[in-house]
Amino acid sequence: MITPFFWHLKNKMGYSNILFPVFWNSKNGKGENARYRNYIFPLFYSYKDKFRSNYLLFPLFSYGHSYDSLRNHLIITPLFWNIKNKNEKYSILFPLWWSRYQKAGNDERYFNVLFPVYWAQGDNNKENKVLFPFYWNIRNLYYHSVTLAPLFSYGH
Repeated sequence: MITPFFWHLKNKMGYSNILFPVFWNSKNGKGENARYRNYIFPLFYSYKDKFRSNYLLFPLFSYGHSYDSLRNHLIITPLFWNIKNKNEKYSILFPLWWSRYQKAGNDERYFNVLFPVYWAQGDNNKENKVLFPFYWNIRNLYYHSVTLAPLFSYGH
C-alpha cells in the first residue's frame, strides 16, 4: 500500500492493483487458468479467462465471446443488439429490424420483422410471410396460400 488510495496486492496466485475508487485490475490463477479483470469505475469493465472475454463501455457498448464460438454478443445501445449462443440468435436494429432464431433438438423457430412492411415467422410445421400490403404466403401442414394483391391469390 502506497497511499490510502492505492494498493498493490500480490500473492502466489495473482495480483490486484487498486486506485480507490476509480480503478481496479487483477489477475487470479496461473497459466491457462488465469482470470483477468479491469475496472475503471463507472465506465469500463473487462474480463478474460480461458473460456471467454467480455468488454463493457457503460452505457453504450458491450462485446463478449467464447473462444469456442458458441456464444457471443455485440450491443451498441440503444440501437443495435446481436446475441448468439448454441441454440439461439437475436438481432435488433431498433426500431426497424427484429430477428429471433431458436433451435431445440430437431425443432427450429424463427421470427423476423422489418417494421412496418415485412413480417415472417415459422417453425417446422408452419411458415407465414407478409410483405405489406402486397404479398402474403401462409403455409402449415394442412393449407398453403399465396397472395399477390390485387393480381393473384391461390390456396390449397
